[in-house]
Amino acid sequence: MTSTVRSIQVALSVIGTVGAATLLSGCTNTEQYCTAVGHPQTLLIAVEGDEAASNRVTQLLVCGRAGCDVQSVEAAHVEGDDTRWTAPLSYFEEPLRVRALDAGGEIMAEIRVTPAWQRTGGTEECGGPSTAEVAVRL
Repeated sequence: MTSTVRSIQVALSVIGTVGAATLLSGCTNTEQYCTAVGHPQTLLIAVEGDEAASNRVTQLLVCGRAGCDVQSVEAAHVEGDDTRWTAPLSYFEEPLRVRALDAGGEIMAEIRVTPAWQRTGGTEECGGPSTAEVAVRL
């Protein structure tokens, strides 16, 4: 092998190594990509006031800004606690409306609220599930 051929091989090897390093350095992206969209939200609702009135609440509806006729979720009792309810929410426009109903469907109390959501999982950059607490006073 001649020295010219050998010099060309060494030069091509160096150029290839530098080129590969340059290309690969573009792959060290430090941006974080968030894969989840629409994290779940849980609204915890306390029914406060007279115990006899609290016991008459048989249904809690959580409604979005559009109103209960358009969008609502029925809350469920927190197991072992008759004064606390929970409602899973997603894509509700605020302020929310929370209605306490008796067995006949009559509205016993209603509040409009913009909950203070606290992230309970995920990351600061990408968000995550969140929870808020509100109270309905009878």
